[in-house]
Parts: sequence; C-alpha cells; structure tokens
Amino acid sequence: MIEIFNNNNTVTIEADGYVGAVQMTLSHGSNFTIELTNDAFVAQSNTDGNQTKLMVVNPVFELFTAEGQFEIVEVIAANGNDYIDVVNPSAISLGDAYPNPFNPTTSFELQVGISGHVTMNVYNLMGKVVGTLVNNTMDAGNYNITWDATNFSSGMYIVKAETVNGVASQKVMLVK
Repeated sequence: MIEIFNNNNTVTIEADGYVGAVQMTLSHGSNFTIELTNDAFVAQSNTDGNQTKLMVVNPVFELFTAEGQFEIVEVIAANGNDYIDVVNPSAISLGDAYPNPFNPTTSFELQVGISGHVTMNVYNLMGKVVGTLVNNTMDAGNYNITWDATNFSSGMYIVKAETVNGVASQKVMLVK
C-alpha cells in the first residue's frame, strides 16, 4: 500500500514496501507550475492545458512541489510485480450509494481526509442544487450520510461532496 500526502503543495509518499513507479494525473488552473523531485531514477511530466501527467520511477519520498491549486485526479503505483493500492488521505471520497436505485432513502460512506469545511449537495440533471446533505466543518474520518428523498421526484440525481482538497461525486437513481 502507498499513501499520498499533499502538505502545502509538496506531494510525498509513504509505502509499506518497494515502490517501482508512480504515475499521477493532476487537474489545475493556468497559474500552475510543478517541480519534480531529483531523488528518483526518472521523474518526468507533461502538461497539456489544465492537466499534467507525471511519472516518477523509483521514488524515495517526495514526488513534487507545485505552485498554484491542483487536484490529484488519478494515481497508479506499481512495485516490481504488480499494481499497489493507493490511499490519498488528504482527498475526499464517496463510497457507492446503497441501495442504488433507491426509494426513499440511500446512504453513502463519506471519507474526509483532512479536517475542514465539507459540502455535500444533491444536483438535478440540469446542474441545479436541489438539496444539501452536509455543509459544515468536519474532522478527518469516515461518516455514514443518508439522503431521505421522500419529497423528491423519481429520476437521476448527482451527489457531490467537496472540500478544498478534492471533489467526489456519483449518480443515484430515485425510483418511486
């Protein structure tokens, strides 16, 4: 297992074994710059518009430092034999809704990586906020969030959880 940490735009890793390579995709604005580590066998990146892909082969600890806001969109890591499970504790994640489709309630496991303000809104397919499930400061940890959609019409909705460190969303289907 490998853990990814973002501490003031310095991204580092901790692993419970050998890490052969880390590939990462970042999403960012136009005022973003990146400086890759010198403490690896190879460290390369390619920026195309508002997305940067990077590969660090045989990383030790630090992957890169950056200027500007960014979101880690995807991480793939491997050792000499196989892919490695990746944990990004600073991000937010939203477990699969259960049940889905649902009537009238469904639940989500919300994982908050770093204490801070969290919003979790329900959107209709037009992109309009139709409900708010969470809008407050939360400590890092796991939470079970239930949406009671008794007063909503049947249809597809998007549930989006957001912190300053990331966004997670998924579609749910209300069937009455």
